Amino acid sequence: NDWATHSSSAANRRNDMFAKIEAMLEARLAPALAVKSQITFDTVTEPEPGKDRFFGDQGAFLEQIYLEYTRDSFGLRGGKFGQKFGIAWDVAPGIWSNQFAEGYELAEQLGVAVDYNFGASDMGKHVITLGSFFADNTVLSESVITNRHRTRHSAGGAGNTAGFSNYSIAIDGGEIKALPGLVYHLAYISRDTDAAGEKKETGIAGTIQMKFQVGAIEIVPLIEYVTFENRSGVSGTDADFLTTAAQFNYGKWNLALSRTGRSSQASGAQKVDDTLAQVSAGYAFESGIGVNAGYRYTEESGTTTDTVGVLVDYTMKF
Repeated sequence: NDWATHSSSAANRRNDMFAKIEAMLEARLAPALAVKSQITFDTVTEPEPGKDRFFGDQGAFLEQIYLEYTRDSFGLRGGKFGQKFGIAWDVAPGIWSNQFAEGYELAEQLGVAVDYNFGASDMGKHVITLGSFFADNTVLSESVITNRHRTRHSAGGAGNTAGFSNYSIAIDGGEIKALPGLVYHLAYISRDTDAAGEKKETGIAGTIQMKFQVGAIEIVPLIEYVTFENRSGVSGTDADFLTTAAQFNYGKWNLALSRTGRSSQASGAQKVDDTLAQVSAGYAFESGIGVNAGYRYTEESGTTTDTVGVLVDYTMKF
């Protein structure tokens, strides 16, 4: 539940209560071959300006479905899935820390990806991933219950191409003996466009996350920087994201602090700086239920909003 208690824009003053369910299902066809999928139930449209929403605009859609083959150090995936680029949208701690980062998540892409795993005990474990993809513009881009409508190739935009003219390169690693607790991520993307007047988007992402112990408290800081040229295919538009965050764990208690700065500038236009800062804390019960509460401050295009919220989550395996 997100309650915008104050905003400089009346359109942002509202209470929004919603549910999000992610069901990840796998069918093992052979020891090295599996079909994997993810069905997601979530809000699929933006809320009406200034109006409260209570479990409204919720829909279900097939976020992932792909065939995966793994053997020794190699892995191969093909189908609909997310390509590797940045990790803050997935691992940044807190209730809202990932919200700006979700803007560059490469979810729901049709494509292929190849993984190569390497490393030794002292040098850590690493994986290089190469992917080629395009935005899902098939009937699978729609949703049921509430229809978010199909993505059309004619709508244009970076990555919304007729074929495999987009690619990503990523390397992830950790478990380095000299740097225990360190996790890193580096990635590059190139997303083309078929629309007239649009330009190829390129982006670079770099992330460092570290886990260490101070007495009884586990501390997990994270820094991620992402930069784009021709953001979303708009010629001459640059964008930068910087997320800094830290989670503090004490037994079953957690405290998460984060700030994300987002800046963008179109050719010949004034630079726009946005900010998202949040603090949240929670407790994980023995039953597997987690309860978190917190405060978020955002400034977007000069509009400031204060939000308080509560998140209840539960994960089960079956």
